[in-house]
This record gives sequence, C-alpha cells and structure tokens, in this order.
Amino acid sequence: MARTVYGIGVDVALIARFERSYARFGKRLLTRAFHPIEISEFYARAGTDRATYLASRWALKEATFKAFQRYRVQFPDIYAVQRGLDSCAAVPTALPVTEKSKALRIEFAGETKGLAKQLRLVEPLVSISHDGNYAVAYVLLQQEVDEVMGEGHPRLLEDGGAQQPPGTT
Repeated sequence: MARTVYGIGVDVALIARFERSYARFGKRLLTRAFHPIEISEFYARAGTDRATYLASRWALKEATFKAFQRYRVQFPDIYAVQRGLDSCAAVPTALPVTEKSKALRIEFAGETKGLAKQLRLVEPLVSISHDGNYAVAYVLLQQEVDEVMGEGHPRLLEDGGAQQPPGTT
C-alpha cells in the first residue's frame, strides 16, 4: 500500500480573541467546539496559557476542516493528543529530544472518525506553533491508496480491489 496527500490545511488564530471568547461564553464555547479530552486539558492549564491553548487547538480544527476539502466535519470530533516517545521506537537510532515529547497527533471521534476510515485516511500530520499574539496550525491528511502498476503513480481504486495494467487481460 502506498500513501498520497489527500488534503492540506493551515490556519492562524489570534490568541486574544480566545481570551475574550472564553470570558464571554465560558463553558458554552468549550462544549460546542472542543472534545472532552481538550476541555480537561484546558482546565488543567493556568492563566494566560489557557487562551494560547484554545487558539492553537482552534487553529488545528480549522486547518483540519480545510484539509477535509468538500466534507463537513464537526469541530468537537477533531482533537490532538501528545504523540509520546512511542513514535521514536520505530527508528532505533532516533533519540528523543526530551522525556516528554510535545509532538502531537490528530485523533478523530464520532462521524469524523467514520469518514476518515471511509476515505482511508492514515496518520494525519500536524504542526502547531504560537508566538506573540498568534497561534498557527498546519495539517496534512494522508490517504492510503492501492498502487496501480504501469501508470507511475498511486491511485485510489473505487472498488478497493486490484486493477490490471492495460493490455494484460
């Protein structure tokens, strides 16, 4: 099996906007846009770090929404968790920078999880950063595809089965 890029997305969020939004809407903002895991992580944070957290996760959700292209996905169904050191285990020569990795991976819940499975999306990639007043997120969705021999590039087969190269039947 090969992989191809299904979609990419990027978003920039103003951190102060989320400070104001949380002050105005409180728990209602959290429950409408964020996954329960994110809400727990939000409450575990202190002070100004909370607004940065909300802005970065919102940017992640917007970027993922854009990467899904023509499909509408629900924001609470998209969330990030720390990748952890297990991602280094596949590369025995890779040394983790810290004991606690800050690298993230995207998880899907609800209908979005089913859609991702139907689209054969595997190992979504994400990068989040924040500096000063802004948080930014990049998302790349990868799709598992069957390789079609003789055409030089992978292609998703509609029926999920193997296709014979032209002139071999």
